[in-house]
This record gives sequence, C-alpha cells and structure tokens, in this order.
Amino acid sequence: MDQLMIAISSDSGADVLLDCLNFSFQNNNSALHMELIRSYRDHIVLRISDNDHHNNNKVTWTRDVSEIIAMFIVDHMESLLLRRIIQKQSDSYEDHELTEIIQYCKQLLSDNETEAALDTEHVKQDRRLMIKEQLHKYLELNSLLDVEGFVHFRLKRYMSNLQDIVDDALDEFLLNEQYQEFIALLKYFVYFQDTKIPEVHLIHQGNNKFQLLDGDLQQLDLSDAKDVIVETVDRELNYEDMVVSALISASPKQIYIHTREPETQSIKTIQQIFEGRTWMCTCCKVCKSRLGEWKAERFT
Repeated sequence: MDQLMIAISSDSGADVLLDCLNFSFQNNNSALHMELIRSYRDHIVLRISDNDHHNNNKVTWTRDVSEIIAMFIVDHMESLLLRRIIQKQSDSYEDHELTEIIQYCKQLLSDNETEAALDTEHVKQDRRLMIKEQLHKYLELNSLLDVEGFVHFRLKRYMSNLQDIVDDALDEFLLNEQYQEFIALLKYFVYFQDTKIPEVHLIHQGNNKFQLLDGDLQQLDLSDAKDVIVETVDRELNYEDMVVSALISASPKQIYIHTREPETQSIKTIQQIFEGRTWMCTCCKVCKSRLGEWKAERFT
C-alpha cells in the first residue's frame, strides 16, 4: 500500500484542503482513502492511502493529488501568502488597507495571466501548472509533505514572483493614496470657491482630449488657468490636471460634460472634484454637432 502524509497548519486553510481532497476523490470515484490521523497545536496531519494498487499506481495518484494541492495553494493560500509578504515589509497597514493591497495584487496576477495566455512561450509558466509539476516531482520521492515548508523552500520562484507582485501593488496603492489626497484637496478648494460663470460645456473628444466652451458655446479663455493647481498642491502636472485647473479657474456653477465615453477615468475625476455641479450628456445637440452622430456600435 502506498501512502502519503500531509501536514498543514490550521490558519493556512487545513479544513479547505481537506474538503478539496475529499470532494475530488468522491467525484472521481477514486480508490484513494484519506483520514485525519493527528491534530496537534495548530497543525493537522492527513494520510492518503492507495487501497487499490493495481488500478491506481503511485505515479497516477500522486499526479492527481499534486493537481489538487496546487489549486489549493493558488486559490486559497495565495491571499494569505500575499498578506504575510506585505506585513513583513510593514506592519503599519490597517486591515482595510491590507485588503485593498491584496486586491491590487490579484489584479496584477490576473493581468499577468492574460498576457501569458497571449504568448504561447509563457503559457507553461502558469503558476498552478508550475506548482503542480514541482509537487509531482517531490511526491514521487517523498511520502511526507509539509505544505507551508514546501511553499517556502521548494517554490522559491513562485514566492519571488509574489514578492514582485506585492512590490508593484504597493506602488499602485501609494499612488492611489496620493491621488485620493489630491482629489480631496481640490474638492475642498472648489467647495469654498465662489462661482464666476453660470455654465461651462466640457467637450470630451476622446482619450484625454478636451475642449472647453462657455454658455454661448464659444472657446473659453484659459489664459489664467495654468497656475491654479500649481498654487494649490505641489505635484507634477498632467493633461488631466490642466483640464481640472481650467475648470477651477473658470469656476462655473454647472459643468455640462459631453462625451461618448462616460466611464473614462478623467471624466470620473472631474465628477468627483466638482461633485453636485456636473451633468453628463451623450446625445444632445451639442454632442451631435461636436462629436458626430451616436452610433450603436459604440456599445459593442
């Protein structure tokens, strides 16, 4: 009888792994038998036995078990691993901040998977497949698997990739924090600013290209706009900042946004800063004259 002993800590999802293995064995009519043989401190130990050696040779069932554990590591342990890496770099993050950073990590991992799928040379580097192959090689020669130990000492490339992802996610998080502080400061500035003109028409011509018109649909004079944000906050300006600066300088009571792309980030930023003053339009006379006729294929 071939058998395998698996040790895993409770806080790494031992119950989840137990359920995953049980579910797989039952649904695949496997001859493998699993039992909880010892539970001590914060660890449990499972024993997987092959009771039908003739139908399930060790090469076959270790491959199956490797696949299940690889999926468990990526689908269930990965968030915990990311959290530990983040906390190792800094223990000052609140729970909600840790959650946000982990979401950034998952988005970056998802983006990497999408890029890999477009490049056949890198498809084999999918982390589930890589972990499965490493597990299978290990289980062919060993009958005891400590899951956390295996992850940290046998999956160095995987852990290194997670470290890189965390580094990038922390950069994204800090940039977003700075962005939100910037937006909050501008909102405060706008809130206490007196309005100067009744309305402004903001024509969004695509990407980050805008045109500002007054209530008579004439080009707005922006000669004094460029210094508004520079005086408000110390940061490098981009095109979006200049548009916001122009709007702050004009200080309209109402901003009519004419666009074919209402979900554009720059549009959302303007709505956020000038909360309560914006009105979105996608198909009025101004839209048609400045942006052309609305086409149904824009929805596809």
